[in-house]
Amino acid sequence: MKTLHEIYHSHKDKVPSKKKVVTKTDWELYQESKNRKQSKMRNKRVVIDGINFHSTGEGNYYLELKDRLLRGQIKSFKRQVKFELIVNGIEITNYISDFVVENFDGSLEVLDWKSSFTAKLDLYRLKKALMFAIYSIMIKEVGIKK
Repeated sequence: MKTLHEIYHSHKDKVPSKKKVVTKTDWELYQESKNRKQSKMRNKRVVIDGINFHSTGEGNYYLELKDRLLRGQIKSFKRQVKFELIVNGIEITNYISDFVVENFDGSLEVLDWKSSFTAKLDLYRLKKALMFAIYSIMIKEVGIKK
């Protein structure tokens, strides 16, 4: 079983692809927005630095981490780090963190952007418990309004 440090340092950040930019008219954008299905959690997807985020809150937290990195408050951070959740040699599922932050003391924090609703979902709570049972990692939830 890999340690958190091995997973973090073997993870390759997803670099946005340099696709040809196709501009659309305002009318085409309006039509697309009208026809787009509402997301299950009612979140609004956002693109920042060419990276797709599941919500504006997650995107804003990414900008906050970038700011903390520039100010020298954290050593580095990665997003979408995948953890395999294997029990007795059987792969149960995977957990993909929103962010993993490396501090200057070498410690790593696994952060997940959650609303108060999504933090209570059974699947998330199960994955959170498996992360602690397998890796002894406590997931820190950010963004929850109390």
